[in-house]
Amino acid sequence: MSRGTARPRGRTKKCTRVAGRALPDSESLGRNRVISNVPRQTSSRMIDIASQPTIVVDLVMLSASEGGRNCPIQIVTETRYMPHLAIDHRENRIARTDTNGQSIEHYMGVLFEPALSATDTSTGSGRYPLRLLYHPNVNYATLKPGATFTVREGRRIVGHGVVVSSELAPNLPQTE
Repeated sequence: MSRGTARPRGRTKKCTRVAGRALPDSESLGRNRVISNVPRQTSSRMIDIASQPTIVVDLVMLSASEGGRNCPIQIVTETRYMPHLAIDHRENRIARTDTNGQSIEHYMGVLFEPALSATDTSTGSGRYPLRLLYHPNVNYATLKPGATFTVREGRRIVGHGVVVSSELAPNLPQTE
């Protein structure tokens, strides 16, 4: 829309799932949207996602009124949801930054796979396997069974959870 043009009243954007992200549908945007699921490159080599280690987490996604996502996560095989995890207390709702506004937390990139079980379909809460995308280049050692974390989309905290099991720590006791 050009500057000074008013948006039509009474028309709301619908929420759809494309590549794991909530986007207004192409109809409400007035144009077609194409989003590619081409794997990203890291250090000029492709990441073989299937070979990356997995953790299983019990996850609670925040509702929109709590500062979470406007649409629930719905992971199916053709979509990708790739937020970051930060080891933190589950009650935290504010990202920690230094005096310059830079994050002082260790963000770890993950890829959500389809839920093993859903506890709240309105938010997408449930038990999920997560691929540790950048292992071994990123240290995921803190994501061991019993560790609590928050789910981040940039600085925004959209969920929280606890690690149930980890391929990185197979000899540690598993939580139920």
